[in-house]
Amino acid sequence: MAVATFIELNDNLKGKTIIPFTTHEGSGFGQSLKDLQKACPDATIKQGLSIQGRNAKTSQQTVKTFVEKQ
Repeated sequence: MAVATFIELNDNLKGKTIIPFTTHEGSGFGQSLKDLQKACPDATIKQGLSIQGRNAKTSQQTVKTFVEKQ
C-alpha cells in the first residue's frame, strides 16, 4: 500500500520508465503490474524482477544480471 499511496500523491511519473521488482512467497507480481499500469497510464512499465522470498539471500547474481540488462 505504501507504493500505491506514493503513486496517488505524486503525479510525476508521466513519461517515466518504471522497472518493478519484488520478493514474494508464491504470488509473483500477482495483480500488481495491472494495478501499476492503471495507476500510471502515461509511464513506460518494463518487465520487472520477481524473486521468491526464500531465495532472496542467494539472489545477488540474479539481481546484478537483471540490473546490468536495464
